[in-house]
Amino acid sequence: MEESTSFLKIIVAGEGGVDKTSLRHRYVEGKFIPDTKLTVGVQFFLKEIIIDNN
Repeated sequence: MEESTSFLKIIVAGEGGVDKTSLRHRYVEGKFIPDTKLTVGVQFFLKEIIIDNN
């Protein structure tokens, strides 16, 4: 079977101080960090997900 790769972009937007960065840490790294510093600007992170051996 031929291997296929898809890249998706997810944007999380919202008011300051609502823990968007903590949500990203939990999803990408599997850790919840409740006391992150205020993020100014944009952050980029990668997560590889394997579905049906793809």
